[in-house]
Amino acid sequence: MMRLLWALLLSGMTLSSQAAQLRLPDSWQLLALMPRQSFASHGVALAPGEYQLLVRYEGVIPARSSSDFDETFRSQPLRVRVQILGDGQLQIMEPALADGPAMAAFAKAPRVTLTGEAGQLLDQQPVPLKGFVLGTDYQALLEEQLALAGAHLSASPVATTTAVAATATPSVSATVSSPAGAVSEAELQRLFLQADPALRKRFVSWAIGQL
Repeated sequence: MMRLLWALLLSGMTLSSQAAQLRLPDSWQLLALMPRQSFASHGVALAPGEYQLLVRYEGVIPARSSSDFDETFRSQPLRVRVQILGDGQLQIMEPALADGPAMAAFAKAPRVTLTGEAGQLLDQQPVPLKGFVLGTDYQALLEEQLALAGAHLSASPVATTTAVAATATPSVSATVSSPAGAVSEAELQRLFLQADPALRKRFVSWAIGQL
């Protein structure tokens, strides 16, 4: 009996220690993760189970001189659903992107593959961002997307349409009643000054491209 108990305990310890090491290339960033746990920008250890990740592509062509800005190609966030099967190495992969035009085209429609035997990619969906993105709470964004997806799957089309209309009305009225300009110049300046130098440089490069 004691041997059986020890065997069960050791088996449980072995299973609980299993985790896949998921890595992202330098041009990708992990923004959020569900279920919640700590993670780094380019990697995370995941125990067996299903996870939802919010990732984003950011390809950079370094400036040729110190007086120029880096050329940055940033995608909208991509929601990736993965199934972890056991311990081992997993790697998010992207196609070979040789130059700026290839990076720009990929940033508009990013897709990834997952290599490694410890898990599999189940689904991936773009998550469009609207408005000013500096300071976005990506964890809240991912949880909101999952809640909306769950409501859509469980509700009938008529009920979903009614619910969307009901929730959209307060949002519209709030926008109309708010002062002109959702973000004031002073607020924009404050957010810019709070950012680190590297983020400021990327933001200026992006802003110039919007002119």
